[in-house]
Amino acid sequence: LFRPGPLNSGMVDDFVQRKHGRQKIEYAHPDLEPILKDTYGTIVYQEQIMQIFQTLADYSLGQADNVRRMMGKKQLEKMAEQKGLFVQNSAKHGMTQKQAEDLFEQIEKFAAYCFNRSHSAAYAFVAYQTAYLKAHYPVEYMSALLSSVSSDQEKTQLYIGECQKMGIKILAPDVNKSTAKFTPDGNNIRFGLASIKNVGEGVIELIEKERETEEGEFKSLYDFCTRIDSKSYNTRTLESLIKSGAFANIEKSRKQLIENLEPLIAAAKRQSESKMLGQGSLFAGLTTSSGVELDKYTLTGSDEEFDDKQIQAFEKEYLGFYVTSHPLSSIIDKLPFLTTHNIAELKEMPNDKPVTVCGLLSQVRQIPTKKDPTKFLKAGIIEDLTGKVEFVAFHKTLINYNSFIESEKKVIMSGKVQKRDEDQFNIIVDSVKAVENSNIVTISLNQEMAFEELVGLKDVLAKFKGGDPLVLKLKEDGKDVRILSDSHFWVEASNELVHAVSSNFAQKIDISVKSLDD
Repeated sequence: LFRPGPLNSGMVDDFVQRKHGRQKIEYAHPDLEPILKDTYGTIVYQEQIMQIFQTLADYSLGQADNVRRMMGKKQLEKMAEQKGLFVQNSAKHGMTQKQAEDLFEQIEKFAAYCFNRSHSAAYAFVAYQTAYLKAHYPVEYMSALLSSVSSDQEKTQLYIGECQKMGIKILAPDVNKSTAKFTPDGNNIRFGLASIKNVGEGVIELIEKERETEEGEFKSLYDFCTRIDSKSYNTRTLESLIKSGAFANIEKSRKQLIENLEPLIAAAKRQSESKMLGQGSLFAGLTTSSGVELDKYTLTGSDEEFDDKQIQAFEKEYLGFYVTSHPLSSIIDKLPFLTTHNIAELKEMPNDKPVTVCGLLSQVRQIPTKKDPTKFLKAGIIEDLTGKVEFVAFHKTLINYNSFIESEKKVIMSGKVQKRDEDQFNIIVDSVKAVENSNIVTISLNQEMAFEELVGLKDVLAKFKGGDPLVLKLKEDGKDVRILSDSHFWVEASNELVHAVSSNFAQKIDISVKSLDD
């Protein structure tokens, strides 16, 4: 039932209400009761459609199946012919033309989406099982779900977003804790080593096997290099592990490891060769006065780490995702006030639906227009915490917003959904605003206001129309309630706006402006 046809027709509501006895079960014809009784008078399965045509319109089983196929393929002309025949034949069973036409249209709406009973039952059984697992074992369930789509970045990002909504953190890969796949780590999920760029199955198997030996977990990058067969990895492999954060729990700085990588590998190789030849180091087991073992490599230089922006870039490059932090993390709690939808929701939006999303721009390219090579359009990808989507900004849009449409910029983008087919779509851009230039305007209603005063407030706000969200704050049962206004009432935050509201509605209204960085 949870599919576009039944949802749009209201059939799901009818089914639920009737199941719980809150709505009377009615049948368009008494002969429908034996067919629809176990589904509370609603049409749920393909077999029921076929039975209705057999019972009320005297179709053979083969003819009924053909009609079911026509409806599934939306063959409009053939269906129109069948409608006339259905109305004509059902009259013999006491149905009026209106009753027959209504029933046919109801069948028609649902037939394009319905399944047969056995298919539906199998899907329902899996749905119940997975719902139970998600409710009672959320970390284990989401780990398995992420592992099942690890080769699909779009779905992986969608499920990572779902984990974040559930309060489950996705932790960076770790040479001492990660397996090849996503795995539970306490109440969180640990990224799998197989998801790291340039890290193959062979070295992962050796890592997992070596951790189970007497020596146990790896103590340092040098320890790792001396214990893992150097033939199974190269400098690029180690660089990928380092930059993705796989050594972050046993070493202080990714930057220091990268700077020491070549001499460290050389020292580890010499140590490994000595072990193979049975030539233990003369200083093995001995330590300096400060406790440093003499046969261990000592990292040189500063242990200062890369900044957050560089670490985010590394994670995006080597994991495909932002893991330890996301460029939008600092404003995640404010995103509902800035947008109409997240990107994962756009797939379900109809063509030409106006939307506002907030995200990070990437792969932005400037393209000459076909009609006039002196004019340009820009295309690229905008990505939020739930997914990514392509966008196109035409020349007329670039006149006002060109400087905001650059790779790595965080923006609020408004436009319309353009669907090429069911799965392919993009955003045609109308306007763009830099996140750092965005504000949230809050109007606190301190006293009850007359209707005329509220109209006056609306008129004042209309003079400052813009792209900053407007939040109304009022008291209800002694508690503060915040209401995000429709985007038609959003304003351009300014000192002039604050002055206009304050001077016209002193004491009754307080107005405040906060930037997203506040």
